[in-house]
Amino acid sequence: MSKRTAPAVDGAVLREKPLPKRQKLDTPRGPPPKAEEIHSARQLQHLLVFEQGNTQQLRNGIQSLKVFLESILYPSDDHPLPRQRAILRDFLDTQKPRTNDQDAPFMSNLIQTWSFASDSNNDHISSSAVAVLALLLKTLSHNLELRDYGMQLCRTILQISQLKLLARGLSAPKYKESAISPCLRLLTEVVSFDGGAVAKQLYSKRDFTFEGKILARNLGIRHTDEEAAKAKRRPSVRTNAVKYVLAHFRNQEEGAKIDILKHGNVMRALFDYIRDDPPEVAAEILDVVKSHIIADKEIPRSSKSHLLTDRALSNIAGLYRVEQTLEEESDKLAIDVVAHKFLLHACRSAEAGVLAPSSGWYPPGTDKEPEHGDHDAGDGNIDLGLDSLEWYDRYQGRVTVRNGNLASFMQGLRPYANKLEQELVLAILEACPELFADYFFKKTNFTFDPKLTATWIGYASFLFSATHLPVPRFLGHKDGYASVPPPVSIAIESLLPQPLTQKVLTKCLNHSSDLITFFVIRLLTMAFQKLEQVLVQFKNASSQSSNQLWQQATERLLSEFCARCPKMRDVIAAFRRIPDTNLMQREAVTRLLSMYYNVTPQIALDEKFDVSMALTKSLNELDQQTTSGEEHEIRLLELSHLLQIARSATDMRWWQKPESLKFSPFTSVLRVLSSSPDGASSETITQLLISVIHDHGMLRTDGYPSSFDALVSSLTANDELADDSVFSFIDECFGRFVRRPIKYQDDLDALVVLSKVEKTLESPVSLLLATLVEQWPFVLKLEKHAANHVSQWIGRFLSCLKKVGENELVLHSLLGAMLEVSGGSAYGKPLTAALGSAKTPEIRPIINRVQNDGSEEDGDGGNNGSLDDFEVSLELPPKENENHPELTRWMHKDVDEAVEEGHIAALVLCLCSEHLSIRRQALPNVQKLMTKVQASGYEEHELIYLLLGEIYETARPLVGTDEPLPWIAGTLAARAIPILADPANFLYPKVGSFLTRGPSWTVSRLPSYWAEKIILNPPEGDDAAHWREIEWLLEWYLDGLRTEKDLGIFRARGMFERVLALYNDPASSRRTKELVIRFLFRTVAVEGGSTTLITRAGVLSWIKMQLANVAGGKAKKDRKSVSAARAEKTLKRLVGRLLETCDKVRVEEWSGGDAAKEMQKLVE
Repeated sequence: MSKRTAPAVDGAVLREKPLPKRQKLDTPRGPPPKAEEIHSARQLQHLLVFEQGNTQQLRNGIQSLKVFLESILYPSDDHPLPRQRAILRDFLDTQKPRTNDQDAPFMSNLIQTWSFASDSNNDHISSSAVAVLALLLKTLSHNLELRDYGMQLCRTILQISQLKLLARGLSAPKYKESAISPCLRLLTEVVSFDGGAVAKQLYSKRDFTFEGKILARNLGIRHTDEEAAKAKRRPSVRTNAVKYVLAHFRNQEEGAKIDILKHGNVMRALFDYIRDDPPEVAAEILDVVKSHIIADKEIPRSSKSHLLTDRALSNIAGLYRVEQTLEEESDKLAIDVVAHKFLLHACRSAEAGVLAPSSGWYPPGTDKEPEHGDHDAGDGNIDLGLDSLEWYDRYQGRVTVRNGNLASFMQGLRPYANKLEQELVLAILEACPELFADYFFKKTNFTFDPKLTATWIGYASFLFSATHLPVPRFLGHKDGYASVPPPVSIAIESLLPQPLTQKVLTKCLNHSSDLITFFVIRLLTMAFQKLEQVLVQFKNASSQSSNQLWQQATERLLSEFCARCPKMRDVIAAFRRIPDTNLMQREAVTRLLSMYYNVTPQIALDEKFDVSMALTKSLNELDQQTTSGEEHEIRLLELSHLLQIARSATDMRWWQKPESLKFSPFTSVLRVLSSSPDGASSETITQLLISVIHDHGMLRTDGYPSSFDALVSSLTANDELADDSVFSFIDECFGRFVRRPIKYQDDLDALVVLSKVEKTLESPVSLLLATLVEQWPFVLKLEKHAANHVSQWIGRFLSCLKKVGENELVLHSLLGAMLEVSGGSAYGKPLTAALGSAKTPEIRPIINRVQNDGSEEDGDGGNNGSLDDFEVSLELPPKENENHPELTRWMHKDVDEAVEEGHIAALVLCLCSEHLSIRRQALPNVQKLMTKVQASGYEEHELIYLLLGEIYETARPLVGTDEPLPWIAGTLAARAIPILADPANFLYPKVGSFLTRGPSWTVSRLPSYWAEKIILNPPEGDDAAHWREIEWLLEWYLDGLRTEKDLGIFRARGMFERVLALYNDPASSRRTKELVIRFLFRTVAVEGGSTTLITRAGVLSWIKMQLANVAGGKAKKDRKSVSAARAEKTLKRLVGRLLETCDKVRVEEWSGGDAAKEMQKLVE
């Protein structure tokens, strides 16, 4: 409503317009100040002479000094600088007080001008004088020769009269920014001068220089958007106040810092408007706080907590949503990344004052050990179990936490909308597991109802990552497992948080969107895997406790988990709806079904799921598929999950052939495994098949390699899978054995008696052989094509069984029985040559396991024996695959999955490829992988990034000159990755120390360096760990020796002599001896290796010594004649390989013809 006009008085004249108000003058009266060019100190002194009645001259003098100082501080030309500095020095000499009075001011004319202007309220002259004093002090701080003048000026400014002037300027009204900012700049220069020489003295006058209310107010005076657009280069009052506070943090001692941190209003104001600060100012705040407050160990944690409150953390997190444009060539980090790194450090580090010690899944007060007998049911008392703990059921929907600041801070973050905020929340939950339940108890504003939106996808991704977090060690208890379990209501939140109800998850499974269904299946699978880990910890804790509390908690946890996860029939229905072409979805849902059977079998077995139909369908699809690639690997994974389900099913008929399959399910799976023994899921499939075989006892599964490995190896010849007639014959043998196992045991016992073997336990044989002998006559009646294939397979199978250590005498008896039936048939020829042929298929154990020394034949533990029942193959270097999917496979995996599944190691090995194009693709991919690792939240990302950087720098010059990286370097990097991923690994300290030696590797010194670190520097007091390290070293040598270039590295460093010496060490394990022999065979298989061993390493003398030891063992122990003969045969086979592959001309020239004769003699 407008103001009413008063009625006119008679005879008065009405004014048409109101008189204008007196305008506020923003600029001083008079002409602008003029700056004179300074040529001498006297001229400068004359310009600054104080004359009270001539303000224009004062302004001109201050402006002249300002321009002169700026020409020194920011020179456009270095030529006049010495002259200008000399003028400044002479001028400062004239400004010294003429009396010896310590209170006499330095720069008296300028100080007097400042005082006069302040008294006369001339803000323009006053602010100009203060600004030029700050500029002068800044100029003096850049010149060491002028330090004394700066100290005199600082002492003058710290006098009471000048401090009062500063206090008056600091407390000026908010709109007088031109009066406040110069005072803040001057104080900042005083604090920072000469590394804080007078900082302590300045803070002692804090009533004038650091008044909390005034400073907090100044920290809130910032530019509006319009003002910022008009004056981009002019910093706001807040910016100057921030720099002043940070100068104190940089230069004050610990006592002053602690006192400053108690100014709560100042600390709040420092972070309240950080989101509106220029990015470089915000980054400076975080950097100074991190390096001078958080990293200062002298400042107690309680004082640091005054600075980083939940409010301050929330304000810093506001920087996540600041939009900043950086130039492409700029090396600066975006402000959201800077804030993210700061928050990660502050929220995960106990020294930052934010994270308080907690006890994981145990709320405060519940992790204390109860008094003895609290839960005992003795003396007639009733054992109430968990009900006896009055606090156990208290935490339903709420929980008390020690880290209240972090809990409050996390509620304001948006992990579903911002990737960095998601990483921060996950990092906090991992560092402080007690917040997991509290976070989801309070997070009730978001439901997980399926909606294909960006928000739902982001929230699903966050929940998956949260579920993937590791279970805290000892469930959060400090020293070992507690005597009572943590509340189930808290533990279940880490598995299936409250948003994941059974109703919501079932809706997601039944949703029409494949993406939503896939997300939920993956999330449930992760929850089951984590539940499995928790149950293991509960079981371990129960084994250490005398009460039944842990067992009751296990039952409650399973019951609560089953109440939240979908019913298994809903998962089965989802499985049936997925089309056959959606391979990823089918693999994921079969994995989930297998988890139901493995983790919650009591629920799974109540549901009817005909796994035989799904297994048959999967086997048919694999049988029809001809190409091998990622699609084939996915189908193999699906098959392995179905096999786990079938193994748990009680009605699975492994030996009954369905109409839609050529063979029984077991034989069909065996055929799939034989066709791709190196697949990603081969080990899982092998374990399941071995468990079935172990139940029936038809093959030995205890050796390394085992008889099952021999069976798989025999089913391929010349890299081609055996004919279907072979699998039909094997299927028939399996079926007959399962129906009448006792009959075949009796048949085998009769053959053992005929073989006159006294102790078959020293070298047993497989029962399946008795079935082969019985079925051999029927083989002779088969068609020519089928009989030929089956007879050749039987020959290979017997040869492989001999190689894995089955009793040779019994094998000969079996062979004789079969040849007797053959009656001179042509099909008997493969059998005749079976046990005497040197061309035995290479047997590679599918499951990597180390033989236990306690299982050796002799009672000496294997230290004095030779090779016993071990026999090696030719150890030919692995052939490079034609396809290299590992170049890009890592891109589709998270860093932790890429590490665990070996994709990073496979990519590194591509740098060693013989193909130039592969190496050129691998090198930039390694660099991209480094960026991905560095940006990830993977726990060991720093060491993995360091390893990748060093192998990249090592390979880059080689790839640039079209040379491959030596395999000895590539395999080292590949084998170091799983070590770095596991801090508990016995080699973790040595690998970590190795990575700190330099940015790249000297490849030629790698074998000798590691030999010195491992062989000559064993762990103190742990011989077992020492030999584990040696075995790792030998395995790496074996894997890394593939080309002549690698051979040259070993030869130049004299590594062969060191390896041979390990074999004769009295403390060496059987595994060590095995690896030494395999290493020698690998060396022989490399071009030039045999000649090197003969002429450089003295291997012939070494072999003669070992043969002499074997002969001595035979003389002492007649019962070991079989194993000794095998060891002798292996060594002679090594001599034969040396003779076959060496450069005979070079060896003859070196030995004068004696070496060849000696090798011939040893072979005979």
